[in-house]
Amino acid sequence: MIGETFWRAQLGDHDIVGVLGDNGEVDHDLIRPHKPDRMTPSSKHVGNGRANPVGIAYWYAATDPKTAMEEMRPWKGAVLTVAELHATRNLELIDCGNTQPTVAPYSTAPEPEKEKFVWYSIGEAFSRPVAPTAINVDYVPTQMLAEAFRMAGFDGIRYKSHLGDGMNVVVFQLSDFVIRKREVWKAKTVRYEFESHDDGIHLY
Repeated sequence: MIGETFWRAQLGDHDIVGVLGDNGEVDHDLIRPHKPDRMTPSSKHVGNGRANPVGIAYWYAATDPKTAMEEMRPWKGAVLTVAELHATRNLELIDCGNTQPTVAPYSTAPEPEKEKFVWYSIGEAFSRPVAPTAINVDYVPTQMLAEAFRMAGFDGIRYKSHLGDGMNVVVFQLSDFVIRKREVWKAKTVRYEFESHDDGIHLY
C-alpha cells in the first residue's frame, strides 16, 4: 500500500560534529547519519547482489529496523545508519518467505504440495546468508529468479531473513521508495550460537 514502511541499514555514519552549549563551547559530540543520497542505491557504485547484477541498483530493505541492521552483520560497537522508507505507490511483492514444505519434491504427493516445496526452495535461496568472500557466480541463480519475477510484472520480492526475525524485501524501482527519516544506531551486543558439524573425522 502507499506509505507502507520499510527500513534500510548501512554501516557507518556521515560525520561527527560538536554541539555548542550555552557558554559557546562544545558541550557534546553528535553523530550524524548518512545523507539521503548515501542511503539510496546507486548504479554507479553497486556491485553484484543477491537480486541485482553489477550496475543495476535495487532497494534492499527489511520489514523492521532490527532485521535491517542484523543483515549488515555489525560487530560489537559498530555504528549504523538506519533509514525509514515509505512506499510511493502500492507495491506487488512476490512472497517467497512463508511457505513450509511438507513433502519431498519427487514424491507422489499432490501437485499443490510439491509446489509448496518449490516455493520454499526459492525462499531459501534468497534467504541463505552469503559469505563476504562469495564470488560473483554465487549470486547468479537468485539474480535469474529476480529477473524472471521482474519481467512477470512484480515490483519486488519478499523473503525471510536468516539473520533477523523479520522479512527482507528487494524492490526493483528506485522511485518506489522515499526516505522519510534517518537515525544512527550502535550495535550493543553481538551473539552467535554454534552447533557441531561433526562428520566423524577427528584430528589430533
